[in-house]
Amino acid sequence: MQHRLLHSFSFRLAFAYMVLFGISVLLLLGFIYWSTAAYMSRQADATIAAEITGLSERYDIDGLTGLINVINERLSRKPTGSSIYLLTTTINTPIAGNLNRWPATQADKEGWLNFQLENAGRDKNEIHLARARSFTLTGGFHLLVGRDIYELEETQRRIIRALILGFAITLVLGSIGGIVLSRRVMKRLEAINTTSREIINGDLSRRITLQHSGDEFDSLAGNLNAMLDQI
Repeated sequence: MQHRLLHSFSFRLAFAYMVLFGISVLLLLGFIYWSTAAYMSRQADATIAAEITGLSERYDIDGLTGLINVINERLSRKPTGSSIYLLTTTINTPIAGNLNRWPATQADKEGWLNFQLENAGRDKNEIHLARARSFTLTGGFHLLVGRDIYELEETQRRIIRALILGFAITLVLGSIGGIVLSRRVMKRLEAINTTSREIINGDLSRRITLQHSGDEFDSLAGNLNAMLDQI
């Protein structure tokens, strides 16, 4: 029975439907990820870029002292926040900010630096990553602005786990539904085939049982019974 089920047209049809449905769900989940987790990353990058622009403009207006005051003020408002600032001299000697030294990481093609923060986690197993961008001010000073993206990455991981779980549940339920549907179709066809074999063997009084469901199988059974009545 299991072998016949796997090779039946109804099972192949249900399997094809499940594959198409799975692809559709995968595309939908991909869009959900793009519109949530990826959007959060883009927003974080946009915030960093906007901060760099604002701080560089403040430097042009108030000079180095004004920029240092702004950085210190922002850090004092949220000392345990996710914001990262570092203002250095031309030789990368720290002047202001909450980093002890300039990151050793090289910037990528788009100018972003991704590096690990030291002693940022609540425990030793927490690895906090930072995403930042640098800007060279007039006078040769270097400004680094970024974010501790640990919470962002944790949120993204939770979203990914939820999407994977949802996709897996969808596939399992789709598979169960396909198998149940295929078994029901096989059962109806087997009943028709059994009655047909009895008729072929000479019992012309036999008729195919109707389920009175009004579906295609009842229509087929009714037509076959009507044909037998004419013999």
